[in-house]
Amino acid sequence: SVGVSALAFSRDGKLLALASTAPDHRLSVRRSDALDDEVANSPLHADAVGIAFNPFNAHDLLVTYTPEGTLSDNPGAAIHAIERAWDKLIATVKNLNVETAGVAPGS
Repeated sequence: SVGVSALAFSRDGKLLALASTAPDHRLSVRRSDALDDEVANSPLHADAVGIAFNPFNAHDLLVTYTPEGTLSDNPGAAIHAIERAWDKLIATVKNLNVETAGVAPGS
């Protein structure tokens, strides 16, 4: 079985992002008109509690995690940027240090 902890649609409704919890922590971006067609995927650090597409660029997603994540190096939030690498799309992860920025969940 697959557990989903968060999901979001892009502003134009063409993409659907899903954060899975089982069998592994993974962000999956799919075309909303063909859910079997995965556009890109990326590993997640812990259970995601929220996903948001950048309203100006549907290839950037903000993923937020539980404050007390299962991993000790839980960043709290990360940007997953989907980029074209030759003939396929890949996701680059940029962790955000929410403690230093003063925007940690619950602060």
